[in-house]
Amino acid sequence: MENNESKNFIKEKVIAAIASGRVTMRPRWHFVLRAFLLALGVALSALALLYVGSFIAFTLRQTGILFAPGFGSRGWFALFRSLPWLLIGIAALFLAVLEILVRRYAFAHREPLVYVTLGILAIAIGGSVIIIPLQRAAFRAAHGDQMPFPGQFYRTFGAPRLPDVVRGTVVSRTTDAVVIDDPNGTRVTIAIASDTRMAPFDMGFGPGDTVVVFGRQNDAGVIRAEGIRVDRW
Repeated sequence: MENNESKNFIKEKVIAAIASGRVTMRPRWHFVLRAFLLALGVALSALALLYVGSFIAFTLRQTGILFAPGFGSRGWFALFRSLPWLLIGIAALFLAVLEILVRRYAFAHREPLVYVTLGILAIAIGGSVIIIPLQRAAFRAAHGDQMPFPGQFYRTFGAPRLPDVVRGTVVSRTTDAVVIDDPNGTRVTIAIASDTRMAPFDMGFGPGDTVVVFGRQNDAGVIRAEGIRVDRW
């Protein structure tokens, strides 16, 4: 009996609020449109995050800077200095927007904020790695002039030349030198010295292999290799 009286009381309060104009009745299409816009916002934010994330991962690998830490403390410094911080900031912005939108769903409210954030971040990183081949295909198409509009973006930002690291395909090799073509098609000569660090299983590389070289370029345009490793990824 008390339960029914409580329900009636609440019903009367709601009716009174509507009658007084304090509560406005909204049509069903309003809620449908709101749900659609929320889902659209989540989808667009997720796609944007995946695209930017995959482009960052592609750029790190294409330039070879991803392998720089393997060359010691200077390699770590080169990695930190060469990270695309602008793109990382944009990705963080999309991540924040996506988190805000996802939190509007009931299932997200039941989980702690840190779990929701880590879940979105894990999905974003995994998805970005999976679609790296699409970025690679877009990069090749851009350099083949098959992408009129976004092609300039990939040619400019897809594989910037870094001061300490270069990645490329071996064209020829001698005892003391290696000639490679970097991702942008520029031919680079690498000088190998007696103190150049190479792992034992990287000693046998030759034409057609992809290598990552760590070293400084001199005035003659030749890079003196401090370290060389084969990119088997």
